[in-house]
Amino acid sequence: MRCASLLSAMGMLCLACTPSDGQATDGTTGETAGTSAGPTTSEASAGETTDTPTTDVDTTMSTGPTTSTESGGTDDPSETTETTGSSSETESEGDSESDTGPVIPPDCDGIAPSPEPQENYDNILVCLTDHGIAKLAPGTFPVPKAMDMPDGSRLLGDATWPTIQLVGDAQSILRTHNDNEVAFVRLDSNDFLTVAHNGIIHLRGNNAFIHDCHIQNGDGVKGEDKITGVRFWTPGTSGNRVFRNQIHHLQYGVIFDLFENGADNLIEENKIYEIRCDAVSFRGYGRALNNEIYRNGYQCLNPPEDPIPGGGFYTLENHEGAEIIGNHVYETCGIPLDLDRASNLVIEGNTFEKPGFKWDGHNHCGAGMTAHLIDIGDSQIRDNTFRNNGLATVTGDPNRVMSPDQSGFPADLPNNTNQAVAFMLTNRPSNPGMTTGNVVEDNTMVANCQAPCVGLGYFVGRGTGYAQDLSWSADTNNYFRRNSPFGSNIGSKRCGGNWYAADSSCEEGMLDPDCNIDDPQHSGPQNDWARNDGCNHYN
Repeated sequence: MRCASLLSAMGMLCLACTPSDGQATDGTTGETAGTSAGPTTSEASAGETTDTPTTDVDTTMSTGPTTSTESGGTDDPSETTETTGSSSETESEGDSESDTGPVIPPDCDGIAPSPEPQENYDNILVCLTDHGIAKLAPGTFPVPKAMDMPDGSRLLGDATWPTIQLVGDAQSILRTHNDNEVAFVRLDSNDFLTVAHNGIIHLRGNNAFIHDCHIQNGDGVKGEDKITGVRFWTPGTSGNRVFRNQIHHLQYGVIFDLFENGADNLIEENKIYEIRCDAVSFRGYGRALNNEIYRNGYQCLNPPEDPIPGGGFYTLENHEGAEIIGNHVYETCGIPLDLDRASNLVIEGNTFEKPGFKWDGHNHCGAGMTAHLIDIGDSQIRDNTFRNNGLATVTGDPNRVMSPDQSGFPADLPNNTNQAVAFMLTNRPSNPGMTTGNVVEDNTMVANCQAPCVGLGYFVGRGTGYAQDLSWSADTNNYFRRNSPFGSNIGSKRCGGNWYAADSSCEEGMLDPDCNIDDPQHSGPQNDWARNDGCNHYN
């Protein structure tokens, strides 16, 4: 978990900056931390209007996309399957549509690249506007500015991934609206995106389908904090699906903006890698299913000379929630699951592992925990695997949640700064009553490492499970059932006031079905009846 006050002092923007008049707001207090994914009011490049997400869209929520059982993305384009409708076969006279999709007019079937950016722009837009479809021939298509896709239009490539490459300042390459499809193309921002955190693709309508594409900024990131791959942009829209793409070499991978709980916008089966800061950021509600997320977070630009690591999933001040299911997040420079001041989360069936990973000379990487959920409420954390193999240890406590006196030294951890932790649930002393109503069950939480490092399966901090007035009830409790830290050097450290299968008999060798594996180690005179360790509150 990143230190908010430190980031603020470094001048970073927060996920939920206070917007200018007419912009959406999520009501944050202005404290910053980690990912700087909020829209800004920076002046746009000449000829473009600086736009920010708004909440005045009058759209009807559509039926959400269904999940797929197709295989994940591949580095080999020969293994991909051409999308329906990308064939150039013609129909018989009088037919409006063939068995493989609509007829593509000859001028729009196999559009050849031109060295003239405006010519490429015009050729593609004419086909999308007049015929609803543009199919690109292999090659690179430089374009001078962003393209708005008309409703119902389709932009298609082939298994060579024809490249649309930005060569002029813009806030995006593509802006989708209603019922668009983009498939088998490479979208390269080429370091020309302007205005912080704008995306290569903006999803602004309902039911767009983006699949089997590469979304990238060349082969590296040079554009400070301006470059995001995919941004779900317009609150109120739904049914957008980003499926089986490779999203890489960017500052941020995917950002969900200020969507209400239940908005069915989905990233599914994508590979998200070589992202300089956070791979997936939730400003509001979004869904992430079965993605592979790795080698991210090596430079969050705060500051460049001493960067704070990013990681996999990140959220800040998001009480609409998110759905994080079936993902594999590993080899992150920072924390694979880094969630701050949020509620209504569903985190299920994921594997998070190898925090603090170093690669390609990113030797500053380090994170002592695989997951840190801080000030999190009313969420479901089920059937996940959290592993920490001790590549780094906890070096400090910038959020002041690991000691009785809020000293910044992790005194509540059994081995202090020699500790590597798989899972942490904590509550800031400045935000009492935030970490309540969570269900944590059926998870595997394993941390092990070589001395002097000591692996701790899970740590639960002081103040968790109590209301703002420090009262305790069944409604404020966090419920831990059937969790296993087996294989960790130490099973758990349990501060706060929570429920560890307290209505079950959990004796060594005689565990009732709801018991946590290490419950017998938290019974006795130093523990309360609910198996807490007696470190309930901050001093």
